[in-house]
Amino acid sequence: FPSVPNTTAVAQETDQNYGPFKSGLRNNLLVISAEVFAEPAGLKSLGRKHWPVLIHGREPSDGKPALPSPFADSFSPESNERAWEKGGAVPLTRACINNPQVRHEINNTTATYREGDAEVSVLTRDPARWDLSLVEARNHALVDIINDAGYKADVLKGTAPRRPNELPGEATERGSEERIRALANGSNSHGSLWHTTGGDALNGDDMIRAQELRRRQGERCIRRKENAIQMAAFKRQEAADEILALNIDDDKLTGKQLDALIKHKVPSGHNQYTRMKVPDRRQAYINDIKQRPTPPRVEDPGDNEDDDDAGGDIPVPSIAETQLAREREAMWQASISNIRSTADMDELDRIMAAAQQQKDALRAAEAPSAPAQNITLDTMMRRKGHRRTNSDREAA
Repeated sequence: FPSVPNTTAVAQETDQNYGPFKSGLRNNLLVISAEVFAEPAGLKSLGRKHWPVLIHGREPSDGKPALPSPFADSFSPESNERAWEKGGAVPLTRACINNPQVRHEINNTTATYREGDAEVSVLTRDPARWDLSLVEARNHALVDIINDAGYKADVLKGTAPRRPNELPGEATERGSEERIRALANGSNSHGSLWHTTGGDALNGDDMIRAQELRRRQGERCIRRKENAIQMAAFKRQEAADEILALNIDDDKLTGKQLDALIKHKVPSGHNQYTRMKVPDRRQAYINDIKQRPTPPRVEDPGDNEDDDDAGGDIPVPSIAETQLAREREAMWQASISNIRSTADMDELDRIMAAAQQQKDALRAAEAPSAPAQNITLDTMMRRKGHRRTNSDREAA
């Protein structure tokens, strides 16, 4: 389930195990280091031979004290269960929300979610919100009292942390258009997902549809950018065509007319010419720019816009319209086509059984005679590829 913001160490269960593990490892390291450096001669360093003792401890021997096993103590089934329960994963209580290390914020949203037949405010998911609001109200009231007494108490005034405005709003209905758009337009951070879903678990269809909507929005941005570039080229072409249709001598071209002709010939890098004085600009056009090849003709892009480029939001795609769902369906159809029919599988089993019988017969003919052996029932069943169960043993 999406975690709450700023709770990496709280929500990750294994982090609860590593705390005592590192402490135990440091304690063993201090003891072993003292023993190594107390030796009269030899290399005074720790190597790989010390790793097992550091991690798994040792029994007392040769006057050396026993050392506990940090690994066994920290990652035992009991320790794992305590870590899972503390993080709220097993059982699924989401206890990390109430951990004092979790950052809490004031959220003035009016969003609700359904709990049975009742509409419940999402503010009830964060009980610390009321405490924060109360502390803030008391702080402001006391500051006002001190200010009325003639002191400058504004330096003591504080505000409770509030949810950033750039975070998307909460859409509590799974599969709703609001949730899909919020997931598509927001970030994939834990904080964004938490505020978007209210902490609910995300189903695959919501994420797939959101990613498809984000992909379509990106494609529309690219199309609009290309359309804007083509429109700018078309306008430069139109302006140059109007001037050339007048058949004006080069010596009589005005500054604006020269600018239009230069921008048409030199779409990028024309600023170095348009900043010149008109006489210099005219000479540069006559001697250099006019001789350059004319850019390819550009069609008016106004009629090439897609329907969704005319304005408004892109419709939220259904799960069947997503690219990932189509690929998933294609893979499923391909896997079905590769499944052999029942008749083919029966024929394959018959061929394999005949081949196995022939191999067993050849192996029995080539094997030398051997004295009878006392073979247990378990051994015979293992050789035949079976595993003897407790019920088999009781029956025997």
